[in-house]
Amino acid sequence: MAKNSIVPALGGRALLLAGALFWLASPAHAFNVITPGDPIIAIDLDFTIGSSFPLAEGPENILDNNISTKYLNFGTSDTGFIVNPAGSPTVRSFTLTTANDAPERDPASWVLYGTNDPIVSESNSNGRLENWTQIDMGALSLTNDRQTLQGAFNVSNSTGYDSYKMIFPTTKTPDTIMQVADVSFFDALDGGGSSLLNIGDPVLAIRDVDPFPSSNSPANELAERLIDRDLNTKYLNFGKQNSGFIISPTTGSTVINKFSITTANDFPDRDPATWELYGTNEAITTESNGIGDEQNWTLIDSGAFTANEAPIGRFTKGDDVTVSNNTAYSSYRMIFPDVRNNDTACCMQISEISLDAQDLAILTVNRQTGAVEIEAVVDVALGNYEIVSNSTEGLTPANWTSIASTNGDPNDAWVEESAEATLLRESDEAGTGADDGRTLLAGQSISLGNIWQLLPSSFEDLQFNVRGSDGSLIGGTVEYTGPEILLGDYSGNGSVGAEDWPAFKAVYGGTYEGATALEAYLGGDLDGDFDSDIHDFNLFVAAAGGAAALFGTVPEPSSLMLFGAMAAGLGLRRRRAIVAKAPVAAAVALSVLCASQASAQYQLVGPIDQTTIVTSIPAGQENENENSGPENLLEDPFMAPDLDINLDLFNFSYATPDLDPAPLQYAGLGVAPKTVFFDYGSSVTANHFVYAQRSGGNPIADRVGQFEFWFSNTDFGGVVPTGEPDSVFNLSPTDNRLLDSVIRPYPLYGSQSGRYVAVRFTVSEISGDAGNIGGHEFHLATGPTEPVVEVNRATGAMTLRNNLSGAAAVDMKSLTIESPSGGLDASSFNGLGGDSGAFPLGNGSGNGWEVGGGSDFFRLAEGYFASESTLAAGVSGLSLGNGYNPLSVAEDLIITYSNAAGEVYNARVTYTGTAPDVLLGDFNDDNVVDAADYTVWRDAFGTTTVLPNDKTPGEVTDLDYMDWVANYGTVGAAPAASAPEPTAALLAGVLSLGFASRRRR
Repeated sequence: MAKNSIVPALGGRALLLAGALFWLASPAHAFNVITPGDPIIAIDLDFTIGSSFPLAEGPENILDNNISTKYLNFGTSDTGFIVNPAGSPTVRSFTLTTANDAPERDPASWVLYGTNDPIVSESNSNGRLENWTQIDMGALSLTNDRQTLQGAFNVSNSTGYDSYKMIFPTTKTPDTIMQVADVSFFDALDGGGSSLLNIGDPVLAIRDVDPFPSSNSPANELAERLIDRDLNTKYLNFGKQNSGFIISPTTGSTVINKFSITTANDFPDRDPATWELYGTNEAITTESNGIGDEQNWTLIDSGAFTANEAPIGRFTKGDDVTVSNNTAYSSYRMIFPDVRNNDTACCMQISEISLDAQDLAILTVNRQTGAVEIEAVVDVALGNYEIVSNSTEGLTPANWTSIASTNGDPNDAWVEESAEATLLRESDEAGTGADDGRTLLAGQSISLGNIWQLLPSSFEDLQFNVRGSDGSLIGGTVEYTGPEILLGDYSGNGSVGAEDWPAFKAVYGGTYEGATALEAYLGGDLDGDFDSDIHDFNLFVAAAGGAAALFGTVPEPSSLMLFGAMAAGLGLRRRRAIVAKAPVAAAVALSVLCASQASAQYQLVGPIDQTTIVTSIPAGQENENENSGPENLLEDPFMAPDLDINLDLFNFSYATPDLDPAPLQYAGLGVAPKTVFFDYGSSVTANHFVYAQRSGGNPIADRVGQFEFWFSNTDFGGVVPTGEPDSVFNLSPTDNRLLDSVIRPYPLYGSQSGRYVAVRFTVSEISGDAGNIGGHEFHLATGPTEPVVEVNRATGAMTLRNNLSGAAAVDMKSLTIESPSGGLDASSFNGLGGDSGAFPLGNGSGNGWEVGGGSDFFRLAEGYFASESTLAAGVSGLSLGNGYNPLSVAEDLIITYSNAAGEVYNARVTYTGTAPDVLLGDFNDDNVVDAADYTVWRDAFGTTTVLPNDKTPGEVTDLDYMDWVANYGTVGAAPAASAPEPTAALLAGVLSLGFASRRRR
């Protein structure tokens, strides 16, 4: 595959958030009449019988006498074949050979037909164009053993036929695809006499069912995805040609005069090539996946997409397509007669569609002042309007000058129906006057006050609906005026730079459970995952032009004051600030003013041709399908020990569109942990592995969050090891490396050796309990030994060293230390620029290492905005302060750092010393965590009471409750014999306190 891609600057969550907000803005003077949740159904004008097979698994394989091949039909019942043996033989028995996998696909019954008519039925038809005589039928009970001959099965028949049709009405598991390796016919009972079928005999795949509509979509790619305003989802229809949808906008009858589509995530061949738009005012009775011809439809317009209207780029909104229409319809039917390549595409797909009507009135928003106005495009009479801000809660009701409050309609009284930060709505109150609405002449406007949030934010999420006095929808466009505010532009000056650093730094490291997207963004969350971590730091640096643009920058002093006002206005939860220490002279010694990465070099281990590494899975573990086995983890020829892989690492994404050939993926069926065995042929030694997550339409599906490794010189024999793994690597659910398919190195935290390697893949929390587990590429490698953070259990002291065997100089621009259980102490963390004196300490302007003001129990964050520093090989004993809380007794720290290129690496964590004897949650100090401790905690919640066995003495918070839940039923240091769960009554009591627990991810 060609290696020419550049990884986008924004991470997967940023793409998710951008996708969610992308569709909230509409073209000038036209509005999208579609609302997420509108009634929409998938349709296809064509009929099918549902028979199809993979290219390499056609019906000819049943005649090849090769048990390693098979015939597979994706039809879920009544599939089979038509075969023309030589002559007109009499079939009196047959045998079957089971296929290689998935016993549930085996035939469970059979029916045999014969005919002397010429065969005119085509492949993948229902095979009914001939006159067929039913010969015999029966049940099958095939073995679950694979690639095993079964039968003979006798047939009651004394007549010879030119052609035979064998149907398998059912499979072992109902509604499952059918497969069989080989079939043989005999002219005597019990498989005796002559074998009647030969390689090369004409044979057709069929499915003996009545035709039904071709429309068919995967469960997570239904027509509803077409209007969810999320670029990361899509509508896919296997009907391909003549597929489409019917939609009935809840906005009511509208005159559509243009539309646009947004391309999906992959395979441009599936993009629509032509279109037909129809309208009707009849009630829709068509069922989902129907033909869609039950109504009388009027063809409005049709055409072929231009290159700009259906772009080749993925996730790309096309230009507007003009529609010749002057009639209002309540429902619309869109048909795509052709896709970009009717021959090679499996289906039709698009991510989003917009159906646009002419605006008669629009909403204008001034970014600088927050002033909002309704402006008439033509003469109109306003009956009601609403302004919505669900994503950011960015409306200010106190500043709203409504028509009702100003008596702005001389003929009618208006009433305010909602005055919330998420929704402002008012209407002409019926029966209080002429009920003819508020008249606006073309070009006139009504001021609604400075109701838009004035904080510098790139989130422009307002939605607007205005109806005329007759109740018809007459407008929906929101136009923002003034300079656009960029992501990370906290000062609102039109650019991202050093003037924005104080604002970002003040909240860097925070977590924002329960906040709005706007509040989280102003808390340093640039990627939309409601925290501010190393990935947000990297996005902020990239938005400022990258590291090379930062040297010599000087921030504006007013930025920190500006952010103070922002945070106060939104009530952001501030963390304890770290007091900066005076810089020391030695700070410059290890600092380097360059944006290049230290020369970290990685090399794969094992055979030159990595495809010769033998892979296998345990018995009973299944792959998603026969083409998704673990051998796909080794298929990229550019990943080889004799090639330089370092240019690909951190840069190449297997999700890049139009790779040739398309990269394969491993997918283990289901989300239970999956083990893969690797036989390297001889012993290998590695201290890293390189891996690329799966790609697909859902950027959080099928992500691997934990990798466990066992190395041995003895074959595992297909048995999953039960002992402790030799190495474990975890990706935090908040780690953006989960969300793309970029190939990256990860540490094994030590050198490991063996010929045989077992790897257990466990799905990440972000993927939930649906989908599969897998990835694109997996290889063992050697590389520089990672730095180590040593943690003293007794004192909480943290020291950084880079002196292990094989260490190399490391460029560092940011550092985060995370504890999922909340085992950190931000007040005692001094960071790289603190006690050690080895790195430059910043003064708040980004000119050295500075600890993020949002650092808390869960995350310690710091960065060097204007440059980076080099941690030389051999360095040891660099103090980071006492950032670990010994009372937490948590050994769950995850440490990441990044360089000026934005490449994220993991450091190793080691623990020394003896932890305090503490039983977290035992708040009455009776050596058991039980309901009595909950009572103590509840009574002290929100106070400065010092509780026993509290890792945050003097602060009784929800964090203490989490410790109580985690240890409930524990006696001393060991769990009680039968520890009960917290009762519903206790949990209800917690809820009654009205606090929101911090998100655990």
